[in-house]
Parts: sequence; structure tokens; C-alpha cells
Amino acid sequence: MEVIFISLGMVLVFVIWMVRKTKSNNSRSKKQLKELQDSGFKIDHSLFGIAAKPAFDSTNQNMEGVGLRVVFDDAEKKVAFIFVDAVLLYSYADIKKWEWNWIDKNGSKLENRISFMLRDKERPLIQITGLPQNEAELWMAKLDAILND
Repeated sequence: MEVIFISLGMVLVFVIWMVRKTKSNNSRSKKQLKELQDSGFKIDHSLFGIAAKPAFDSTNQNMEGVGLRVVFDDAEKKVAFIFVDAVLLYSYADIKKWEWNWIDKNGSKLENRISFMLRDKERPLIQITGLPQNEAELWMAKLDAILND
């Protein structure tokens, strides 16, 4: 019985730690987004998902599995990839191509991932995952309209 209470206690501590970490990451991402807007970046389109491998922040730490927001400014033709501790800003021309990948399971598209191939020797690939099929499909059409304008 004592082992069960200790195990439950450990699970509870882990859950509390994860909630606090998520809140902390969300507040840092919102701060990054606000700073970007304060600099004059106008957000015309916003895509939110999870950073997929390979994803690194400004200190080259692995950011796989954390929230990633991709925002577009049509007037300036700029795109920003907003990680927890970094904002990577590119022009639309820096995006060489984008593609949608998924795993097909019984006709359903699962584990949807949108990949951005960039003209950046340090970060040639940024991937965003955690998207439902209909959202990934919609974003592929939007990306064609946004980036081929």
C-alpha cells in the first residue's frame, strides 16, 4: 500500500512539473510573439504546432517536441518561426520549398508534418507536426497562395 502512495505521489509531482513547464514555455512564446509584433511585424497568417526533428534554438539546444508558431507578414513578405527561446526571421524568398508528409493508416493521414526547406546553411530545414489532416491540407493550400503570390 505504501508503494502505491509513493508511486502516486511521484506521478503527481511529474504532472505538476509538466504543467508548470508548459505554462512557462507558453508565456515565453507569447513574449516572443509580442516582441515580434512590437518590431512592426504584422501577422496575417499564423500556424501553430509542434517542432519536429531537427529543431534547435539559438543556443543549439534540441527543441523537438515544444510548441512552434509560424507567422507570416504579407506586406513585408516575411515569415517568422517562433520557438520558446528564439525567433527565426526569413523572407518569403528564403523558403525554397515546402511539403506535407504523413503516415497513411487505413486511408487516414496520420502524423502530419509540414516541412520548410530554407536557404539557410545553419538551419536548412524546419518541420512542424501535431497537425490534424484537414489543417495540414488547408495549410498546404494557404502556403501555395501566400508564398506564390
